[in-house]
Amino acid sequence: MVINDEDRVIKNSSGGRHSRLTNLWIPFSAAVADLVALEVAFLGSYFLRFYGPVAKWIPVTRGVPTFSIYLISSLIAVLVWFLVFNRLGYYRWHFTRRISEVGMRVFKGVSLGMIILLAAIFFYRGVSFSRVVVAMIWVLSVVMVWGERLILHSIMRKLFRRGIGARRVAMLGRGNTAEMLERVMTTHPEWGHHLVGWFSMGGYEESLSVLGDWGDVRSVVERHEIDVVMVALEEDNRKVLSEGLAACEGMNVEFLYVPSILPLMHPQAQVAELEGIPLLMVKGIALRGWNAVVKRLFDIVLSGITLVVLSPLLLLVALLVKFSSPGPVFYRQRRVGMDGREFD
Repeated sequence: MVINDEDRVIKNSSGGRHSRLTNLWIPFSAAVADLVALEVAFLGSYFLRFYGPVAKWIPVTRGVPTFSIYLISSLIAVLVWFLVFNRLGYYRWHFTRRISEVGMRVFKGVSLGMIILLAAIFFYRGVSFSRVVVAMIWVLSVVMVWGERLILHSIMRKLFRRGIGARRVAMLGRGNTAEMLERVMTTHPEWGHHLVGWFSMGGYEESLSVLGDWGDVRSVVERHEIDVVMVALEEDNRKVLSEGLAACEGMNVEFLYVPSILPLMHPQAQVAELEGIPLLMVKGIALRGWNAVVKRLFDIVLSGITLVVLSPLLLLVALLVKFSSPGPVFYRQRRVGMDGREFD
């Protein structure tokens, strides 16, 4: 089936408003919401500490600092956080992320900005900040930004389900990968991608909504107001991709290339870089960087607390084992740990 009814295309499109919504208004709204949330968290921590219930729990012993100092500092801090968020790519398209992933990204961004601010405070001795306020700012900033991000995501997903603002997608390719993408976009419209139709590379398939030939990709993008072109070929064909990129030179359209090795990829595959050369990390190390730090802290803290709490019971069990049967209290066995190292 060939779609060439331009009146129907215009009726189903939003006259370019979908592009402006996803490319301009969503990032703008996210930035404004972040700035407001961070400012409220910063100044709210000041009032909670010196004029709220925290002042009753932790008495103020060095006097209440002037509000103007914290107000000026908040403006500087919010600017630093905005630059950090922008540098980390928090205002790019990412509305398919899970709630837990959004929370982790917010925590990392707020923490990085907080570390920069703490370093500045350390070197600038002109003003002394309450450590309680600093800790509260850190916690409240994470909570406030995460909360407003969840609200923003909820609003946008409701709009996407109604067909408002979703990016219009045209796809090239058939096979398992293309069918999987089609199924995802069809069953999850809240993720903001609307599949308009398909490109044909010769011969129109009766079961598909074909927009036109791949050789006419530029006119198809213009006529149907396509925002995203997805290339999902079962075999690697860089020539076809190069032709499409050349044809759409200078157009405001995004190309997404799905590699032919997608069925072999791990869900946690990431893009790495070596001297500017992008590398696709199909399998990585489970425990490294931030994950290794969190895992180690979790092991130490949880095991320490557990040993302290259960120590009376463990002592009783050890005595019962010792007096009820011969042999040692502890049973020893060799195991293989990280990097193949053996331990008892």
